[in-house]
Amino acid sequence: MMLSKEQMEAEICQTIRQFELQYMGGHPNQVRVICERDFITALVKGVFTPAEQILAKSQQGSLLVKQMRNVLLDQGRETLAKRIAAIIGRDVSKIF
Repeated sequence: MMLSKEQMEAEICQTIRQFELQYMGGHPNQVRVICERDFITALVKGVFTPAEQILAKSQQGSLLVKQMRNVLLDQGRETLAKRIAAIIGRDVSKIF
């Protein structure tokens, strides 16, 4: 069954929330997904854990948080792409 645009956006939102919780260790305050033609844009806010929020107050801590989150995303990127592909019915070319 083909999902409507709104249903697809809602399922991708839920998938991103689950990914953030399982792979990144936090639960975002807000996830907004916009599907338009061949592009999916996800706006994710409030993803830092309390420990990351404390670290991010300093320049060195902010850099550490950024590096750690980049490594975690790199390790989970393929999993997230597969989950989104299952929703949209086609391959995901890139996740930034």
